[in-house]
Amino acid sequence: MDGATALLDRAAASWLARTSEGRDVPAHEIAILRRLALISSAALIAVPVALSAVASPAVALPVGVTLVAAGFLFSAVGSIALSRLRPVERQDVLRPAPDGAYLDACAGLILFLDPLGAVTGLAGRERQAFLSWMRNPAGRGFFDQLHVSDRLQFMQALDHLRQGEEAIAVDLRIDRPTVVPASDQFIHVRLDLTAVRGADGALVSVFGQMRDISLEQSLKAEAARKATEAESANDAKTRFLAAVSHELRTPLNAILGFSDILTGEYFGKLENDRQREYVRLIRQSGAHLLSVVNTMLDMSKIEAGRYELMVEPFMIGESIRTCEEMLALQAREKGLTLTSRVQRGIGEVVADQRAIQQILINLVGNAIKFTDEGGVVTVDAASNGFDLVLTVSDTGIGIARTIIPAATKARDSACRWSRAWWRCTVAALRFPAGPARVR
Repeated sequence: MDGATALLDRAAASWLARTSEGRDVPAHEIAILRRLALISSAALIAVPVALSAVASPAVALPVGVTLVAAGFLFSAVGSIALSRLRPVERQDVLRPAPDGAYLDACAGLILFLDPLGAVTGLAGRERQAFLSWMRNPAGRGFFDQLHVSDRLQFMQALDHLRQGEEAIAVDLRIDRPTVVPASDQFIHVRLDLTAVRGADGALVSVFGQMRDISLEQSLKAEAARKATEAESANDAKTRFLAAVSHELRTPLNAILGFSDILTGEYFGKLENDRQREYVRLIRQSGAHLLSVVNTMLDMSKIEAGRYELMVEPFMIGESIRTCEEMLALQAREKGLTLTSRVQRGIGEVVADQRAIQQILINLVGNAIKFTDEGGVVTVDAASNGFDLVLTVSDTGIGIARTIIPAATKARDSACRWSRAWWRCTVAALRFPAGPARVR
């Protein structure tokens, strides 16, 4: 029987080899032909006998053999074609890899742990690299290798697996027994643990993959250090501004006090009106500088979003005239005409006068700086319903529309504080009858 089967298999392999295009003949295809041949051999007797019941033996025998042969060929071709079209699990094609071959190709160190955390096996592509500095973990509790403060975290991870979780990842530090120069005593690793359960769902073992994340941890530490340094530098800047502001207050108060004395002519009359005008301008400029110093003291509040507005009613026309008087001399020296136009009927607004005046001074000073001799700088104030429109225009060179986005982007961080001040001021600007906006 075995000889006949072997002969049949060789015949089937020879026939299939002609259709396999040089590939090895799969064993499952030979098995298909073997089964069909056995079935057909039985049919060679059964089919002619059955046909002889309705026809003469001279007719039944050739017809029966022909039908069996045709059925064999049709079944063989169809079965082989279907087996080649659909994927099937074939032991001869997908042979299992030798024990540990796949595991040795995995990144990092592969650990096999029992439910209590003892190491029962090792594998992994970087096994030798880890074992070159680790204490041999085989047969002992893995937590013995860990930093003392990380051992509880590892045991808690095992407990989560015992309670039903399928997988968990923990970041740990492993003690290096021998400290190499220019290296850390503890190595940062990430351990991915996966539960392996029995038929009853109980935890049988734990599959772990450990990878070195020392570089990642060093980058995080460096980023945290840079953030701390930046925060420290920002605090130092704030303290410096506060100290400078306090130091500036003393001479400014002296300037304001002496200018008040000169304005009141307590120790003698001034010679002419020009002297009186200059003393008044000194007083106004000193008062404005003092307000700027006070604003510098509030800078930390602005950065924290807690800037407090000093809201009060004031005449917008007077603020514009004050700005014009303070910068008129600078405009005249450059050969410019500085003028203002305030719409008739605009009365009081309720806002932070110091901030509004600082905005106007900044805008007008910038216009004077970039306007050539003979030009005109104009400050306009007009109402549009409940909107107050403040416009500073000049005849300077301006900025090309194509470079405006780049210019505003470059100054974005530098202007963050000024924009916060502007938003706070505009938000509080009001006409007595309703809200007003500044453009």
